[in-house]
Amino acid sequence: MKKKLDVAIVGCGAVAEYYHLPVLQRMPEYNIKYLVDLSKDRAESIKKRFRMSSKTETKFEKVLSDDQLDAVMILTPPTLHKDQIFLAAEAKKAIFCEKPLSMTVNEALEIVDICKKSNVPILPGYQMRFDGKYSKIKKLLEKKMFGELIGG
Repeated sequence: MKKKLDVAIVGCGAVAEYYHLPVLQRMPEYNIKYLVDLSKDRAESIKKRFRMSSKTETKFEKVLSDDQLDAVMILTPPTLHKDQIFLAAEAKKAIFCEKPLSMTVNEALEIVDICKKSNVPILPGYQMRFDGKYSKIKKLLEKKMFGELIGG
């Protein structure tokens, strides 16, 4: 049995740099095999900053062709999520996708459908929903401390 999961980080922006990579580096279960970004310089900069041995790549499709790759972490802008999730699902890679999962409810339903059909697990990244400050804001909103909520 494989000891570590080989993962590709897709999108090397602030979400990767300040949230996910610092945590992933402390988790021995994961091997960050690829850093994928449209900017090769950005991927190389992250690789250097975190002292990683990961490969850097600009083409997501190329990374997905790696049979040894187990999962992808999609940390790109939300407008790119649907297409990237579809590609990953078709390549049979497990998927973590940073919030929001999609731009519309219909896109979310399509994403769920393709992942089910491909038998690929997907985990939306809503991990901050239990953060104390958000719980406090939720309670204040429920008490209508700011008036009636009309959107969110």
